[in-house]
Amino acid sequence: MELAKGAYKDNPSILAKISMLRESNVVKFVKNSGVLRPGYYIGVDMKRKNVILGIRGTHTVYDLITDIITSSHEEITFEGYSTHFGTAEAARWFLRHELGTIRKCLQEHE
Repeated sequence: MELAKGAYKDNPSILAKISMLRESNVVKFVKNSGVLRPGYYIGVDMKRKNVILGIRGTHTVYDLITDIITSSHEEITFEGYSTHFGTAEAARWFLRHELGTIRKCLQEHE
């Protein structure tokens, strides 16, 4: 639960204080969100060898706009799963911009 709450904190130092992550293992921490891109962090649990992508929920006006777009009636289907447009676009943003970081972390911490 503390890892989920960590995405709402102001910086990696506070995330580290409330979770089992060390600040040095927080690879990326993005507090500010944008439309279709919520705040998030990427961390590594060295003990369990897990890479963590913590994505913040609704916290800012930009997040609210993403939610409103998400609540449209247009659904996107991918590999048998359905989601609303805003959620799908936010997921695409993470794939385009952070998949490389996540892959690198996974390779470094096998």
